[in-house]
Amino acid sequence: MKRLLTEDEIEFILDFIKISEYIPFEISFNNVRNLKNKIKKQLIKEEVYPEIIPTLKETLKKYYENSIIQPGESVGIICAQSIGEKQTQTTLNTFHKAGQSEKTMTQGVPRFAELINVTKKPRIVNNKIFLKYGNETIEKTRKTVGSKIVGLNFPDLCNSIKINLNKKEEPWYKSYELLYNSEFRNHLHCVTFYFNLNKLYEFNIEVNEIVSFINNEYDDLFCVLSPISIGQLDIFVATENINLPEERLLFINSDNAIEIYLEECVQPSLCKINLFGIIGIQEIFYIQENSEWIVETTGINSRSINNQNINFKTLLSLDIVDSFRTTSNNVWDIYEIFGIEAAREFLIEEFLTIMDGINPCHAVLLVDRMTYNGSIASITRYTMKKDESGPFGKASFEETMDNFLNAASRGEIEPTKGVSASIICGKRANIGTGIMNIKLDLDKLPHVSDHS
Repeated sequence: MKRLLTEDEIEFILDFIKISEYIPFEISFNNVRNLKNKIKKQLIKEEVYPEIIPTLKETLKKYYENSIIQPGESVGIICAQSIGEKQTQTTLNTFHKAGQSEKTMTQGVPRFAELINVTKKPRIVNNKIFLKYGNETIEKTRKTVGSKIVGLNFPDLCNSIKINLNKKEEPWYKSYELLYNSEFRNHLHCVTFYFNLNKLYEFNIEVNEIVSFINNEYDDLFCVLSPISIGQLDIFVATENINLPEERLLFINSDNAIEIYLEECVQPSLCKINLFGIIGIQEIFYIQENSEWIVETTGINSRSINNQNINFKTLLSLDIVDSFRTTSNNVWDIYEIFGIEAAREFLIEEFLTIMDGINPCHAVLLVDRMTYNGSIASITRYTMKKDESGPFGKASFEETMDNFLNAASRGEIEPTKGVSASIICGKRANIGTGIMNIKLDLDKLPHVSDHS
C-alpha cells in the first residue's frame, strides 16, 4: 500500500549526497544542505510503495551523478547560451500580449534588462502584500485594508471642488456650531469639497477623520461637515491678514486678492495633502492565493518618486501587513531592508519566472556572480571596469577600443589568466583539459617496474 515517506527513509534515500573533500568545507556543506532540502520538500509530499525505496534511491543517485558538472567545464558559456536561447524566443513574445495588466507587460525582455542591470528605479514597482488577519474572504479583506494602503487625497475622494466667497448659510451650520463649538462663523470665505460617497464606502472612510486631521494640523482652517448623505465639507479660511504683495502685479488688487489667494494657494495646498494610505500607490487588486486573499499594488512609477524605499518600509510597518511574506519587485527594496541573501533568493525566483524552462542551475550561477561580494553588481560594462580581469578580458566584453586605449595610457599589465585573454594570446586556456596538470612522485619513480 502506498504511504508517505518517513524522515529516516528520506535520509536513507539521500545519503549518497555527500560533502566533497576537494572544495572548501563551508561551501560544500551549504551546497549539500540546500540540495537535500529541495529534494526533501518534494519527497515528503509523495506517496510510494515501501518496496521501491531502494530502486528510488538508485534512480536518484544515477540522475545526481549524471548532473554533476565535470572539472574544467565552461559553465559560464553554457549558462549564457541557455539564457540567450530563452531570451531570443521571449523577444518575439514580449509585445504580443494585448489586454493584459501593466504588471504582465513588464515581463520578458524589459524585465530581464531591469534585473540584469539591477535598475534602482524600475519602470513600474509592484508589491505583493500578505495580511496577518481578516483575509478569509474578499469582503473581509476589503474591510481590513480599507484606506491604509492606497494613497488618497481630496481629488481622489471628491466629485468636485468649489471656492465660495461670502459663503451662504447652510441648514446644518447651526447644529454643527452647537455640537462642535466651531469658530467658522468668524470667517466668510471657504473651499467646498463635494465627496464621492461611493469612494468613501469603497475605502471604508469616516469623513470625521479628515475633519480631525485638518483641525489638528492647521490653525487657520475651520471645517464644517454636512450630514454624510450630502457629502459636503466646507473649509473656512482665515483671510483677515492677507496683504497685497509689495511688488504690485497688474491683475491683483484689493477686490480679487482673496479669491486669487484661495484659488492659487489654499486649494492646491489642500489637494496635495495625503489624507490616507501611502504616497504613490495608486491602485490595489485583490487576488485569491490558496485559501487566503492577498493584495497586489500597482501604479508606483519609481522614476517620479524619490523615496520609493521609504514607501516599502512604510508598507511593511502597517499593523495589518505580514512583513515576513510581503515582497516588492524592486530588488533594491529587498536588499536594503532584508539583506543580500534575501535579494539573492529574489533574483533567482525572478529569473526563473521570466525565463521559464531553463535549468535552475544557470539562474543560480548568474545570480551568484551578481551577489558574491555582498552587494548587487550588474552584468554590464561598468561592472567589468571594476572587475579584476585584465585589459583583454574587459576588451572582449564591450567598448574594445576604449579599454585598449585606457590600458595603454595607464600601463596596465595583462596576466593572461582569464579565458578570453588566453584565447586572444594563443595561450592554453584555463578550462577543460587545460585546467589539468600531471603530478609525478619522483621518489617512487625508480621503483616502477618495467612492463615494456
